[in-house]
Amino acid sequence: MNHYLRPIARYTSNTILAEIASQLPGWTQAVQVADTCLHRLQALHLDPEQSDSEADIERILTTGEVPDDFGQHLARQRAYIEDHQNQRTVLDDLAKRAVIQCESVISGAAPAILTELNARVTATISEVRTLAQDLDGIQSADDAITAGKKASDAWRQLPTLRAQYDALRTAQTVVMGQNYEGILESARRTGDNDRLARDTDIANLDEVWPGWRAQAASDVPRDFISGERLISAPWPADPLAQLVWLATSDAKVWVPTKQQLVQLWEDRKRADQEAIIAARKAESSPNRNPKRGVRMMPMMF
Repeated sequence: MNHYLRPIARYTSNTILAEIASQLPGWTQAVQVADTCLHRLQALHLDPEQSDSEADIERILTTGEVPDDFGQHLARQRAYIEDHQNQRTVLDDLAKRAVIQCESVISGAAPAILTELNARVTATISEVRTLAQDLDGIQSADDAITAGKKASDAWRQLPTLRAQYDALRTAQTVVMGQNYEGILESARRTGDNDRLARDTDIANLDEVWPGWRAQAASDVPRDFISGERLISAPWPADPLAQLVWLATSDAKVWVPTKQQLVQLWEDRKRADQEAIIAARKAESSPNRNPKRGVRMMPMMF
């Protein structure tokens, strides 16, 4: 695959994104043009009998005989090679134009694509929430089996929903990573590998895990071997139990647009600043009653 076709492949190879992108004006046509150009480029080969002028020259030098039509023959060979190169250039340029068109379509539609992904994630979580009513707090397959048929039937549906949820998150990563440079890194804390501990997945992390931003700091206690932090997140580690937690906790699961993320960060920064100001005012308040040591009164004689 030509390297400039990779941006298209990220969408065409992803079932969810391929479906969504196919509904965007201009996408299908541009992909078809790029794909056609690629196949024609792959099929375009030089015929050695029509292009190997060096072999003809070596033969002439060996035999000492120059055919009467050698000049015309050599001219035809060079014209054939030039035509071949022109075809490659034209097809290559057209493929690049098609890729640019695809990228333009996706770039303009990125907010709408993320909004569609958000709707699908919301629907998936809603399905899990319905199943959770039959699970009644169960967080493992063994407990579900013990609880009876209703709970075990509900638990057996979770793997499909988890795969569906993960596929939507993969699609989200492709869209955000390709269209908004650095935004995925900004949504998480350095050194934190927990997928859920990022603003792109949960809108109210500050509420469901107060202090989560500090948990990724370098001074937080971590396992010496794995590097994982020793302070546990509020969600379970098991993927299926984690999905149930997302559906039943106070977490606001979402797929935000860039504008929504920027707004979240602005609101957070404002809240942090207000908290700092409030703390400073409290420190300097005249009504503050700090603990002080006992002062010894001088003795009077």
